[in-house]
Amino acid sequence: MQSWGRHLSNVEEFPAVARRLTEFEALVAAAPTALEAIPGAVYICDKDGSLIRYNSEAATLWGRTPNLGGERERFCGSHRLFLVDGTPLPHEDCPMANAIRSGVATRNAEVVMERPDGSRLTALVNIRALTDHSGNIQGAINCFQDVSAHKAMEEEVLRKGRDLEDFFENGAVGLHIVSSEGIILRANRAELELLGYAPEEYVGRHIAEFHADAPVIGEILHKLASGERLDRCHARLRAKDGSIKHVLVTSNSRFDDGKFMNTRCFTIDVTHLHEAEQARNNSG
Repeated sequence: MQSWGRHLSNVEEFPAVARRLTEFEALVAAAPTALEAIPGAVYICDKDGSLIRYNSEAATLWGRTPNLGGERERFCGSHRLFLVDGTPLPHEDCPMANAIRSGVATRNAEVVMERPDGSRLTALVNIRALTDHSGNIQGAINCFQDVSAHKAMEEEVLRKGRDLEDFFENGAVGLHIVSSEGIILRANRAELELLGYAPEEYVGRHIAEFHADAPVIGEILHKLASGERLDRCHARLRAKDGSIKHVLVTSNSRFDDGKFMNTRCFTIDVTHLHEAEQARNNSG
């Protein structure tokens, strides 16, 4: 009996098996400097949305240092939030709040953060709810980065694209793009108005269909395929109403890794000049 008691006493002295911490518990239990090892801004909220941990990178991007003592801030440490179109975004409606309420993760979403000094940055946020072993939400973590410079470059590229599109479509001179097979890929408004065709009557057809002189367009296409540049080459085009337009064609070719891709052609209407010259010749 004494032996059994000794064995029982030994069993009772065995340490209890350590309970496996959840992600949230592990992050909270870690040293305050643990988040500093993460190469980016990061913060953690509990299940009530209260801000309980953040690293120095987050404070730098926020432009402020939220107080974690007393009444805690909720969902985000930024001064103010906006959608990318400038619409104000209340903290209680931000992606972090959604993650805590519903568990919905956010991947590579963009929000605009405003600092107390009024400056703003565009942040790329990635948010995930932190759950216990039964799937109950205990909080959420947000890793975010400043992508303002990338957004500025993106907007500049878009602006240049819009400018080029406007230049092509609304230029005062006719402009069309022809594939290496001679198919019209694009034509601007001035080109269509010059010949009187609707876009669907012109684009998608072979350029030779609109030239009155087959040898001329044949030579033009041959030169462009060979990489030669055309400068004010005279040609005659058939308009939709059956009239002939005298034009000067200036064009060059685009090659990609040595392969002929397409041509860019400017078309200047000189019909009136041609008619005036004929009138002078006839009068003489």
